[in-house]
Amino acid sequence: MNFEDLELKIEDDVLSFLSSPSFEEEIETARDYFYSFVGQGEMNSELHLDFNSWLMYDYKLKDGQSFLEKYYIVSLGALPKEEADFIHQLLDTYLSIYEVVEAQNGYVKIKDIFSKEIYSVPHENIRDIQDKELVMGRIVGIGDQYWLAGNKQYIPGVFKITIERSMLEGFEDFKKKNRYTSWKSYLKGHSEVLHKHLGIIEELTIQNDKEGDDLYYVWQSVYLIQDTRNIKKVLLAHKEIMLDDEDRGTLYFKMMRNKRILCEMVLKNNRLELECTSEEDRNKAKEIIEMILGENGKHFKDEILTMDDLV
Repeated sequence: MNFEDLELKIEDDVLSFLSSPSFEEEIETARDYFYSFVGQGEMNSELHLDFNSWLMYDYKLKDGQSFLEKYYIVSLGALPKEEADFIHQLLDTYLSIYEVVEAQNGYVKIKDIFSKEIYSVPHENIRDIQDKELVMGRIVGIGDQYWLAGNKQYIPGVFKITIERSMLEGFEDFKKKNRYTSWKSYLKGHSEVLHKHLGIIEELTIQNDKEGDDLYYVWQSVYLIQDTRNIKKVLLAHKEIMLDDEDRGTLYFKMMRNKRILCEMVLKNNRLELECTSEEDRNKAKEIIEMILGENGKHFKDEILTMDDLV
């Protein structure tokens, strides 16, 4: 099955279905909401707000259905089996952001930066981007295979911390109102929030290109650990530090403060890196980490990294 051709055909058919005059008023309402929420700034060829994709997958009509779901119900009897099966799987997808982990043997391993779930998609499914870069899309599973569907948006990896921080605040508020929830539930109902962040990133990259200045910085501090045997346990003993991920001996932590991300930390061998999005946050994070490490940690250096350094 050629997933790419199938996906393009389905999107064309759904957009044709949407051209019916009976949907005109509903689509205008959706358009007004989308652009009033996410903004409508200057776009370039790399990052752009995709109203059509949001309209097709995520906008809910008055009856609670998405346009994709309505098309599926109306057309089900006339659809070829493989097309019907693909749409059925698409209905359960949600928009998220994935980090490229590695490429090997014709597949690219990507990780959802929110749920931390890992998928392998065919190399031709996404363009040739570097490890640690980000791509926004929706994972669809067909049998034992995965495909990254939707109009994929590629995002510089430097923005990962900012996106995680902003989304976490909304997710925590959502959890207060929904006791049993997950990132999937939150993202499935709040895709426009991701589009809004994409718009902010878009503005930053355009300003950076126009002005030739780096408008995005990461404040980094590096510590050298003398005794690494119990360092994971020592860090996790602090109530505001949580293990975010572990990959081939490298540990990734988040340091929280007042229910928001204060900094991200990477521990590899005897080197601990702190990454913050402001100097004020870095100063607070350094105070905490130096209190935790004591004599076991030696401050090595502070740096301010620009977008060009990190991309």
